Amino acid sequence: MASRETGDAGLTAAVWDLEKVVDGGPDGAQALLSDAARRAGDFAARYGGRVLELDAVEFAAAAQEWSGIRETMLRAFMYASLSHQRDLSDAAAGALYASAAERRSAIEQALRFFELEWSAGSRDALERLLVDAGPRVEFAAHHLRRVHDAASEQLSVAEERVL
Repeated sequence: MASRETGDAGLTAAVWDLEKVVDGGPDGAQALLSDAARRAGDFAARYGGRVLELDAVEFAAAAQEWSGIRETMLRAFMYASLSHQRDLSDAAAGALYASAAERRSAIEQALRFFELEWSAGSRDALERLLVDAGPRVEFAAHHLRRVHDAASEQLSVAEERVL
């Protein structure tokens, strides 16, 4: 990140190397968002309306896929955000950030059913599924428990669609 005058030449010359976040710069970020959007649509078509019907193996695969889509989307969004923060006067970076924010919202909306359906299950059934899926869902178990715990504060899938 370019720094303001600090008296320290090393800090003044510092810049973020965002190529480590996304290969290919802005085009790479847009490509990642396109990939995440396509995958989110496929994911919703495959699992929408049946999250609580999945067996442990299917659930583990779905959770891993869901996580991978989110990671791809967030990596592209973070690239856009950091690019914009690096130079707020850069119109192209601002446009990339705005586009990435809009696309992130659409991708998250496409994936929202997963958490909503999960949160509609009974705590006992969900715990059994997490135990049965074992280490394959360990990475997401804490998050999914918190999603279920917050269920009373969430809208249904149909209500979310209206909004």
